[in-house]
Amino acid sequence: MEFQEEFLAASVRQVAGVMGMSVVSLRGWLRASVPGLPGAVSVDLASENRRLKRELVEAKRANEILRSAAS
Repeated sequence: MEFQEEFLAASVRQVAGVMGMSVVSLRGWLRASVPGLPGAVSVDLASENRRLKRELVEAKRANEILRSAAS
């Protein structure tokens, strides 16, 4: 396990250097996006997609009301 952690740390440093960003920022993004790592964000994509579709419908409805009122 220790070898894997050292390898991951070296990889993060190398990628951060190539991308021109800090190691801390890249490590934070990694922890937030990779399931199983401490601090990872778990998102049910199907429910998030449904929520965003409902939000889009509501925004379109509001936009149409505003267009009608401005005419």
